Amino acid sequence: MKNIETIITEAGVSVTEEQLKAINEAVAANYKTVAEFEKQQVKLSTAETNVATLTESLEKFKDIDADALNGEIETLKKTIETNKTDYENKIADMAFNSVLDSAIAKAKGKDAELIKRNLDIDALKQSKNQSDDIVKALGDMAANELTKSWFESAEPAPSGKGTFPARVSNSNNNSNYLDEVYKGNPYYR
Repeated sequence: MKNIETIITEAGVSVTEEQLKAINEAVAANYKTVAEFEKQQVKLSTAETNVATLTESLEKFKDIDADALNGEIETLKKTIETNKTDYENKIADMAFNSVLDSAIAKAKGKDAELIKRNLDIDALKQSKNQSDDIVKALGDMAANELTKSWFESAEPAPSGKGTFPARVSNSNNNSNYLDEVYKGNPYYR
């Protein structure tokens, strides 16, 4: 590539040093070399390719309503939260029912469903110390005259030796025992 000074000299134009300096400054400010031009052309080509790719990508989203999409996202987030809460509640109910069934079995409840229907389940679920409160509620039911029959009682087996007042003996000495016991009864015989 030819320098501007060379071009001016070959054209037969004579210029002073000041004029040559002014021409060089004007050329440098307004014109670029071929190498610089090619660099800028590569940058422009790359930018045009990027714009085409981005335009293609944006075309996929052309018919999408952003507000509707954001609303749908919010709805899905709320649904996820609701489902999470529901599952946590179900797990808590299962754990509570397990503790309650175990306590009823320990208290020797005869009909667990009947006992559950007569307990204040909501209050027991809200309790901070569920196990102790369940045991207390079952103890109160077992002690209540109206509901104690719902539980097996731990009545002690009779102990000691004794005879019933009208015990019949197989001994031959008392063959007429009943006759003697009921001899004054007009309805006997």
